Amino acid sequence: MSKNEDWIRPGHGKVIALLHGIGAKDPQDYWSAFLEVLSNDETLQEFGLFVWKYPTHVNPSWWRNLNAFIKTRRFSETAPRIKLLGEEWNSTYHAQFHGYQEVILICHSMGGLVIKSWVIDVLQNGQSHNLDTLRHISFYATPHNGAPITTIADWNDQLKDMQLDSPFIGDVGKLWDSKVVAWKDKDIGPENRLYNRYIPHLVIAGVSDPVVPPEFATIRGMQRTVVKGDHSQVIQPESRDDTRYKVWWIDVEEALSLKPQWLFPISPNKAPSDPPQSPSLAEPATQNE
Repeated sequence: MSKNEDWIRPGHGKVIALLHGIGAKDPQDYWSAFLEVLSNDETLQEFGLFVWKYPTHVNPSWWRNLNAFIKTRRFSETAPRIKLLGEEWNSTYHAQFHGYQEVILICHSMGGLVIKSWVIDVLQNGQSHNLDTLRHISFYATPHNGAPITTIADWNDQLKDMQLDSPFIGDVGKLWDSKVVAWKDKDIGPENRLYNRYIPHLVIAGVSDPVVPPEFATIRGMQRTVVKGDHSQVIQPESRDDTRYKVWWIDVEEALSLKPQWLFPISPNKAPSDPPQSPSLAEPATQNE
């Protein structure tokens, strides 16, 4: 198995997957504090633990791409666009979690945008059934409204995607609102079910985060939970009783106790309609460096 796909332990039909943010080098080290608490949580021993790594860095792309070519004699993009990472995650999700009934995702920073892009792509393609096993998503310090720091640091495509005025941030926000949040606490009918779905998700911000301040880590229509710590510390709980972990655990427990939206019956007399018109989550044109 690739070092980019690391099973910390197998599960019994249930798995918790962790997705890092921009610039991560060693995902196990990145998630070490959270993994320590998860591994010792007796209430979650049936859940497997899976850590995914995707290509990312915070350096100028031309420099990293050149270094990669010198080392491997192959051309490669070392910081692919976030939308493309979402497509890669789609392949990983279906290959690694085949046969699993309950999947929980924990995302930090840009990792949350990767997941939002993936979910939106699935729904826009009328394949909401491919999300049947996804039971909960947590977004720790995810720049849902962009990251202010990218105003001065925009030297690769991932940083550009997270700029406050980027088409990617704008489209993801609108589509997440119309295709996911808008369906919270609603019975979704057959005419809408293929292209829309509410997925329980938790929005967390760090009170001292200068990278993604709380106002930029919000999702319209969803409650924001503010916890102690800066951008890195929000995912470093010290114990099961640490608020940074406990708010997640409580929200997951509630989500798993609910009947999944897709289990509500569909009338056989009414066929699904065509997908509603909505903005396309397309990759923005590459800007001149």
